Amino acid sequence: MITNYAIAGLISFVSVFFKAFQNRNYNFDNYKLVIPTSWMIAACELYLLSLFIRDGINIVYVIVVGTGSGFGGILAMKLHSRFFKK
Repeated sequence: MITNYAIAGLISFVSVFFKAFQNRNYNFDNYKLVIPTSWMIAACELYLLSLFIRDGINIVYVIVVGTGSGFGGILAMKLHSRFFKK
């Protein structure tokens, strides 16, 4: 069960990383990256959904997914700002 929580935290990190990155793609007209980034978001969200369906949702999932999501968003904003300039 601990492994599922770790996986959920990591997947939420990756999912929100790509969501924040996608938002920056829209803002900076990076058209080439929109579709591949959307595929990554979909894969992450569907995997997380399958974990919740299998295990049920509880407060630990909320905490690890929320924390992973926050860190993923912060990293995406920093990396995109560094590598893509308008």
